[in-house]
Amino acid sequence: MSKIIPKFTPDATDFESQERFESILTFVAAGTIAVGAPVIFDDTAGYAATSTVIVAPTGGYYAVGIALTGADAGEPIQVQVRGVAPAEVIAGVNAGEPVFVDSGTAGSLGVGVAGAVTVGVAIEGSGAGGITSVLLLPFI
Repeated sequence: MSKIIPKFTPDATDFESQERFESILTFVAAGTIAVGAPVIFDDTAGYAATSTVIVAPTGGYYAVGIALTGADAGEPIQVQVRGVAPAEVIAGVNAGEPVFVDSGTAGSLGVGVAGAVTVGVAIEGSGAGGITSVLLLPFI
């Protein structure tokens, strides 16, 4: 059985079009997650760890992706895992700077985080607490 690869369409900007390229995946939120927050797998969920996500806590975590929709615990959530995603940054960021899970604020990305794993690269600049476009690096 062969897999049909969808034809690229330059205006593929809605959820349905991007899902065809598997850049947006649906998970179950293990807690409240806001739009633009980086998320990680919920490793407290045991066997369900591959289907549930939580807000990335502070520290050197690598985000699976960025939440495109908000959700409360137990609700489905759309997460962008590759490509360009709108993400919240806790501090000002310049275009071209690598971004990391922030070391001081859960659910946000920051710049210049010592020892952290790069989540992506800012495509545009943004002030503190803003939303900026981030080119996500693949997590697998």
